[in-house]
Amino acid sequence: MTIITHWIIRSILGENMDMRSISSNYIVARAQHYIEEHFNENITVSQLAQLGHMSDSNFNRMFKKETAQTPIEYLIIIRVQKSKTLLRRKDIPITEIAMRCGFGSSAHFANK
Repeated sequence: MTIITHWIIRSILGENMDMRSISSNYIVARAQHYIEEHFNENITVSQLAQLGHMSDSNFNRMFKKETAQTPIEYLIIIRVQKSKTLLRRKDIPITEIAMRCGFGSSAHFANK
């Protein structure tokens, strides 16, 4: 229900979304939702695996099977998408955008 609510809110706000990108697997969908809500924080595979009460390796394997990306690759994609939105505003310094989106530095952000 929370994921559907977020889809509706995002569509009202005009954010681009591909509803097929959310997994039908509850554990993976929960991790995806967590990543989208906490993308600016330091997220580890261990934290995500704990959401599904799984080992890191089993979670990593399941996530990749469902999404064709590792959880960390998915996190980076979300951070880049959020960064693109902020970059369009042109009133926020790049260093601040990097920090808001969870990149450790503007140099790290530039590499992505």
